[in-house]
Amino acid sequence: MAYGYGSFSITSLFDWFGQENLVYTLLFVIFFIFISKSLIKMGLFRGRNRYGGLDENKGTAAIVGACVSLLASYGIYRSGFDIMDFFYGLGISSDSLLPILAIVLLLLIIFIIFKFKIRFSTILMILGLFLVAITIFTDLIYEKTIGVIIGIVIFLVGILIRRNLRDWWGRNVRTI
Repeated sequence: MAYGYGSFSITSLFDWFGQENLVYTLLFVIFFIFISKSLIKMGLFRGRNRYGGLDENKGTAAIVGACVSLLASYGIYRSGFDIMDFFYGLGISSDSLLPILAIVLLLLIIFIIFKFKIRFSTILMILGLFLVAITIFTDLIYEKTIGVIIGIVIFLVGILIRRNLRDWWGRNVRTI
């Protein structure tokens, strides 16, 4: 089913994904950040490095944090807790919830980019792959060929930026 031209918007994407699913996803991400950071700060997953000092094993803390946050989100889902009633009790209607969730999601993405110091080239490569995946697996983009081509071009631009440009042009060009 093709939506046609001019029918895509962020709110239609959120309506397609569902408000409750978006809230559960955001809860999972928030739980994951807090639990993994707490586990790293507590120092439960430390080991000796080859120089005799203590190193934090962030990978193990992230895996445990992901498992615990997945269980917490699943527990909230299975308990029958009505999230929409909760927000309505706080005075937030379902119509105003979507823009608030969009802002929270955008701020969370910006926080992750700055926290993990993700390069611009990596962001371009992820966006290119995301555009190709959305084009192939959904009906959100009407012209599938153009969507795939634009996604591949964005991905290739990210790869070109990531490579060392000095080798190609022979100048001292700083990579992003």
